[in-house]
Amino acid sequence: MSPEELGKINKPKADHAQKSRKIYFVPLIINYFPDIEEFGSLLTEYWISCDNQINKLESQAGTISKIFHEGVWSDGKEALTQIGSLNKFCLDLINSRINTGSTLLPIESEENYKKLMDLTRIVQLGFASEQIRDLISNEYNQVVEERNKFVTNQIEKIGDTEAGLLIGSTQNFNIPEEIELFNIMPPEHDKILRWLSEKEKSLRSQDSSQNHQENVQEEDSSSKESGLWTP
Repeated sequence: MSPEELGKINKPKADHAQKSRKIYFVPLIINYFPDIEEFGSLLTEYWISCDNQINKLESQAGTISKIFHEGVWSDGKEALTQIGSLNKFCLDLINSRINTGSTLLPIESEENYKKLMDLTRIVQLGFASEQIRDLISNEYNQVVEERNKFVTNQIEKIGDTEAGLLIGSTQNFNIPEEIELFNIMPPEHDKILRWLSEKEKSLRSQDSSQNHQENVQEEDSSSKESGLWTP
């Protein structure tokens, strides 16, 4: 399974893609900063560009029949509600295809997904006991394996010549080898990554400055309490 780049599909390749099972994969980027208007604008641009690229790809390789979104275990209106709470910026892209015949399917098992979320939080906290660490690690690995099986079974619902749309993180999914993978990655994707990188640097700088200021205040307080003169 070799990912294809949009815009580089020649005529024979397009003919082959029309007759094969395929997934159009879109990296999931959610709104990490809901209070920052600039980031919301970047997300809007990103999903509009993804929509445009998918339109071009559908004209070459085939229209989307199945839609999957990471973190969604429902279908129909309930699935759209879930997506709206996770990633409202992609709703127009999804709804436009549902309106033309695509089906939105769950990609998660609710029980497994919620277990995975809880176990991930526990793992991030760290462990004092090796015994508990091993216990949680074993449970985590088991849940991940169960999730992978469920996801694979759902993806297998894509028919022999059908195209599926998958919105998520590639590292979280095992896509069967016989399904051709097309990556949707417009320039706005890199633009968002650069913005996030700069934001992270800015936040680190603010934290460092705040810590330095707190240390200075503590030193001043200690000097005054000691009764000694300091320059």
